[in-house]
Amino acid sequence: MEFTVEKQTIHTKQETKTEVLEHPLDSEAVLPDYCPDIARILKCRANPVITAKRLADGGGVLEGTVLTEVLYADAKGELITFAQSVPLYHEISAPDGVDFCAVAVKMQYCNCRATEARKVEIHGAVGIKVNYYSNRENRLIIGAQGKGVELLSCNQAVATLVAHTEKSVTVGDEIPVASGSVRRILHTRAEAHNIEYKVVSGRCVVKGEIVLQALYQNTECRYETLRGQIPFSQIVEAEGLEEGDTCQITVLVLTTELRPRTGLDGECKNVAVTSDVLITLSGYRSLELPLVTDGYSTQCGIGIRRCNGEIITSVQQYNENYTAKGQLDVGRELSVVLECCCSPDVSRVQLDEHRLTIHGTLQCELLGLDIEGQPIFVDKSLDFIWEKEVPDELSNCNFESQVTVQKESFTLIGGSELELRVQLDVQIAAFCSLMIEPVTDLVLDPSVSPEVVGVPLVLYYAKAGERLFDIARRYNTTARAVCEANELTEQTLSRQKALIIPIS
Repeated sequence: MEFTVEKQTIHTKQETKTEVLEHPLDSEAVLPDYCPDIARILKCRANPVITAKRLADGGGVLEGTVLTEVLYADAKGELITFAQSVPLYHEISAPDGVDFCAVAVKMQYCNCRATEARKVEIHGAVGIKVNYYSNRENRLIIGAQGKGVELLSCNQAVATLVAHTEKSVTVGDEIPVASGSVRRILHTRAEAHNIEYKVVSGRCVVKGEIVLQALYQNTECRYETLRGQIPFSQIVEAEGLEEGDTCQITVLVLTTELRPRTGLDGECKNVAVTSDVLITLSGYRSLELPLVTDGYSTQCGIGIRRCNGEIITSVQQYNENYTAKGQLDVGRELSVVLECCCSPDVSRVQLDEHRLTIHGTLQCELLGLDIEGQPIFVDKSLDFIWEKEVPDELSNCNFESQVTVQKESFTLIGGSELELRVQLDVQIAAFCSLMIEPVTDLVLDPSVSPEVVGVPLVLYYAKAGERLFDIARRYNTTARAVCEANELTEQTLSRQKALIIPIS
């Protein structure tokens, strides 16, 4: 019989390289005419965003902006924010054959000083981490016939990558102002939450909401907080995606712009919100395959090649809410806290036995007024630990995490201490890997003849736990022949047994 092999192609997202870079930030800002002079700088913020990625063999370019914000007090003690965008352009060293990359950016530090009453120098560094991936094709053997080939196989669930794409969208809406009329907006934060999806052939409908928080001053010179949610629904084209596939989706809010809307009465009772959002989608399809893990031939020699890359068996996702709590010592007595904004920074994700743990730090920015009514700004940090019991099936998995802030609440204690509660949205993706090395190629060698036992039958005393496949290979016969000769129904012996081995 002619030798034939049946294979199944499995695609995996293979990480090929990680690159850590630093991009300098050196900028000078001049206040526009509508901004009063600087009396005292409270805080300089910088938010780096990557808006375009271009890859080429051996290189590539990242493009984006760094939005710098200078929060200062004028001569009257009122809070003012001035924002300016600085272009970001950085060359990268993409390896040959890379298909796509994931980029994470964050400020390593940002300092500023007023060189004049209307001029500010800003210096800092943007940390850039680039993970390069290739769409690796693995052709796994799931069957073979002819030339006396015997295979050892097992039914195994695998997850093949069927789609990977990104889509940039703009989400907008108007949010009513709860108290007073908006005079000026001081700070804005927006995060994507409650992400859901539904797959239709070749498309994925992604739904969620942008949760917005903004500090503003009203026309009565009081500081208020604006909160709102902007629902969105977007269709992401993803060729190859089918109903029933599993999608790993991240939604990143790149920039958010707020514009107060003035009504016919001259009052700003609504704020127009526009957010630029990046949706990243990876689609996986679950397959049940009879993967071959070993083989031999009763007629000739055989060489075996195995898959040397990681094969994903399943992609499981968890989304939970968690409240981090702690006390922060401000160091000065406050009369009121105007705003508390926290940003999570995950330091490590680890699995100990059945407990999955995320260790991280909340970088918290506190803006308030002291007992004399003067504004103060304080940076503080709060460590957090999130834990979850996970089943045994996740013991051989790699984990990717994304932690975002839903809402902060606080209580001022004794004037200088803050009891802080931060509601976090914890998203975990578990990528479980094969515990076996599947066979990708069988190479027959007709010049090699198997060792022949010179008797028609052999009596073999087998131990519990031995496989018929191994016994049959030792005597150059087939597991089926051993099974039929001994009227066995199991491929792995549950107890020791004397076996009759028919020799081919």
